[in-house]
Amino acid sequence: MDSVNQKYQSSELHERYVSLLKISEHKAVSFDIFDTLVLRKCSSPTDVYYLTGEHPDVLKFFNNPETFALYRRDADKNALEAKISSEEITLDDIYYQLPIPEPKRQRFKQIELQIENEQLIANPQTDRWIRLAREAGKKVVLISDMYLSASQIEKVALSKLENAHLIDAVFVSSEVGLKKVTGNLFKHVCQKQNIQLHEMLHIGDNPVSDVRIPKSLGIQVLPYSLRDDFKEALSHEKDYISHSVYNGEHARLMALLSVPFGDARDRLFYFLGAAVLGPALFEFSHWLADMTQKFELGRLHFMLREGDTFEYCFRKLYPQIPSGVMHASRQSILLPTYDDAMRTGEGNFYTLNALSIADFYTAFQLTIENADIEANKHVRCEDAYHVRWNDKSLAELVSADIEERQSEVVQNAATQKRFLLAYLKQILLDNRGALVDFGGRGTALVRLFETLPTEMRPHMGLLFCQHPTRKSELSRFPILFFLTVNDDTKHALRRIHRSVHFIEMLLNAMAPSCASYGENGPIDLAARFNREAQGRIIAAFRKGIDAFFSAAKTFSLKANTFNRTDLTKMIARVVEYPTPKEALHIGALEFDTGKGSSQISKLIDDGHLAYATKVGLDTLYSDFVSNATYEVRHMPWVQGVITALNPVYFQKFFGIHGHPNEMAIQLLVSKATGINFPLFIFGAGDFFLQLLPRLKEASVQIARVMDSRAETAEFIVADYRVVSMETAFRDKTHATVLIASAAFSRPIKKKIHEFAAQRNIDVTLISVD
Repeated sequence: MDSVNQKYQSSELHERYVSLLKISEHKAVSFDIFDTLVLRKCSSPTDVYYLTGEHPDVLKFFNNPETFALYRRDADKNALEAKISSEEITLDDIYYQLPIPEPKRQRFKQIELQIENEQLIANPQTDRWIRLAREAGKKVVLISDMYLSASQIEKVALSKLENAHLIDAVFVSSEVGLKKVTGNLFKHVCQKQNIQLHEMLHIGDNPVSDVRIPKSLGIQVLPYSLRDDFKEALSHEKDYISHSVYNGEHARLMALLSVPFGDARDRLFYFLGAAVLGPALFEFSHWLADMTQKFELGRLHFMLREGDTFEYCFRKLYPQIPSGVMHASRQSILLPTYDDAMRTGEGNFYTLNALSIADFYTAFQLTIENADIEANKHVRCEDAYHVRWNDKSLAELVSADIEERQSEVVQNAATQKRFLLAYLKQILLDNRGALVDFGGRGTALVRLFETLPTEMRPHMGLLFCQHPTRKSELSRFPILFFLTVNDDTKHALRRIHRSVHFIEMLLNAMAPSCASYGENGPIDLAARFNREAQGRIIAAFRKGIDAFFSAAKTFSLKANTFNRTDLTKMIARVVEYPTPKEALHIGALEFDTGKGSSQISKLIDDGHLAYATKVGLDTLYSDFVSNATYEVRHMPWVQGVITALNPVYFQKFFGIHGHPNEMAIQLLVSKATGINFPLFIFGAGDFFLQLLPRLKEASVQIARVMDSRAETAEFIVADYRVVSMETAFRDKTHATVLIASAAFSRPIKKKIHEFAAQRNIDVTLISVD
């Protein structure tokens, strides 16, 4: 398995860095520290507060982690408001704000530093970039807006770097008293290093303090961050799951930073491999190995088509465990396992009504001899009840024909069973082996368990996921599930199985579908899809999987790094809360409509869009929520269709309610709604970007956008030029200002009032307090 460095050297980001090092004008390379040189295993910096709150000593005082995390966030804000003499605060300043005894402050502060140390891990790529910079003859400096001191950062972060000894200097805002976000720390660093601003190359992840601000100063910048489409998908994921993923995030991040694709479609399927299904397949592989040891299994037989990807991933981690693929499908198992319960035409019809009439006969290896049936062979079985033919429905005509030819069907079944048993002996299936499949209701597994002789019946079945309405017959057999149904996963699994097609298609890869068995073994169907297009999609998906597994190896991830409930919800999120790009590119995938049908359809086609437009999105979604099987055969992905027509439709269910700033945003929008003149906005950070779509929905007009950072240099945010108050209020005698901030509303209000008073400007402020 390749290391992350091997994968990363082919990435766009690495190639851009190498090219920038060749510019002779650059005399120094500066690196941001957190989320650039070192990564966190958890999702965000504030997750450390929650993890600190879980410590037994902290729990004794605060009762639960959420309470400590709340106090800790408030202490951060209060310390910043109380600071007068410098731009930055220290960890001591923050803990001074906590209303707890001094000994507790010191103890909890040490616990937080310990948790921070445990969560941080060296980024092998940027660590290597330090060496590349020195080899290119550049100075290397570190620059960080952080409340930790340089010595604290050395202990919790820099000590983890292999190339720390090559660093020339470290500048931390808490010690210098200046910040990157104001631009002043960059100026200070260049002065101390005796270089001009344009002679610095800066690497960092923050879109404001590491990109916009240094760019405005003339510093060359290489943003060390995810593509916007990746950020959007991860934002949807966090809102959908409604909590942070507390472990393994650094591996997903590194896999995504290793993306080699510029094309949006390729990136999308790479993302699904690297950040969604990759982690799930990693844990599934570990679980399979654990089951192999626990039950002393001799060999794992991965049932195609999903089994191709399952074995591909399993062998990356456990090549020493005997395994192989078994060519089988629901269709190929039908005849060999044919029994009395299926020997009526009507029963068969209900079982296979998703097929066309022609496919139905093919499933029983019969030729159509009736001319009336031949004339209607392309009709779907489910529609055959409504097609009349000589005073009978087409369904009745077919059922009668099958009933008359039962002896032929039974003979075909016996032949197929003989071929199947010969094939299973060839692949060494016995009662010490296990069958591995995707899951659902386990139809193929149940049929095999019921039919195979004792000496060939597998010891157990191991399935990736369980159907939320698992049939009782599964309980009669030793079948275990990796993703199981419980109170936390029930809803997610319902959504996955309602719209499982795209997951199956990606896992199927390019593996053929087994149709039947012959003298020489399995008889596979020829591919019905566009092999070139499908091949490109699968190649991108597999590269994503490879990147995640490589990152997992580099970071020595262990089994159970990811919580299975979170893994279930990561997959369900794509189904239930897709991004517009996911709806576009996943919706274009082609799938087999009838589990053996010759008909190929797209997940989202013009008919789906026309129907949704006709009935209305609210009606469509309401009917779907009331009955998950609503239009299941005619519209396999309802949420994708709705997103294709209205990209922000599901924000009202997930994005809005899941966002931590939502209450503040709702309050500001309610205060601004109905004002019929343009407002001035103060604040152009992340909060503003979250607030802006809601202001537009409420038809709020914006006169100018202001920010204190624009006092150094103006910049652009979301197509708005951000200016200083001096520029915005020039020649103004009155203005209404909306403060786009929740955490820092009070100091901003004070600043605006003081500015306006000095210039005799009458201001009305709209804020959260």
